[in-house]
Amino acid sequence: MAKMLCKAKTTTGKACRTPASAEGLCFFHANPDRARSLGQIGGRKSRRVPMTDLQMPDDMTATDLRNVTARAIRSLLSGNLGRAKQALWLSCATRGTCPSKCGS
Repeated sequence: MAKMLCKAKTTTGKACRTPASAEGLCFFHANPDRARSLGQIGGRKSRRVPMTDLQMPDDMTATDLRNVTARAIRSLLSGNLGRAKQALWLSCATRGTCPSKCGS
């Protein structure tokens, strides 16, 4: 049994080749407003945040550790530092050393 294809046309004027539901339209042609909102959700998830440069002192003191940790938390909460980068910075701060991939 062959699958029924969507009866609608694409924006280029070609026939939509997506499998259709019982009504004869694919999900996106049957719900055009839902397609837009799903695309926006996906775009927000893949958004890149600007890089923030947190400087790590060479000889770390307790005060330096507190300051670096506070800057990392402020950057995370303001949206300027991704969670992975923040975890890496906090890991460096607690060990007192920083691998080359930290950027300092």
